[in-house]
Amino acid sequence: KQQVANSMMENNAFRQTLKKHVYYNTHENDVTGRMESTFNMLLEIEKLWDRFKKAENKAQFKGLSFAEHVADAQLQGFINDQEAEKLLHYNARRYDSMLTDVFDLHLNEVLELENPYLIKEDAKGTDTSVQTDPSHSVSP
Repeated sequence: KQQVANSMMENNAFRQTLKKHVYYNTHENDVTGRMESTFNMLLEIEKLWDRFKKAENKAQFKGLSFAEHVADAQLQGFINDQEAEKLLHYNARRYDSMLTDVFDLHLNEVLELENPYLIKEDAKGTDTSVQTDPSHSVSP
């Protein structure tokens, strides 16, 4: 099972053959396209992501959240501004691709999904969010 799962997480002939038998698209805002578009994004930044996560796992960066680790990595010169932006953007998309529908207690209404990693803009175009680790956020 693990070998099959690992093969599906690589862009190879096995994965391409499986994709011929299922409906999917690559539109990031479509429920069926979120996973595939995020996977394609990972393929583009995989070396950067792996290098960053390896250093992060060795506790090389200060901070409690992913965004704080990225900011510290920038200060240390481990990554540049463009790489930081790619990491933050991918992390938000990665988290979003794993979200599932949320319902009220009676299962009558679908509630809006919350992704604490997404940067939200107010009506003036000003960033009003702080990218935080969801395990550190406070929810009612």
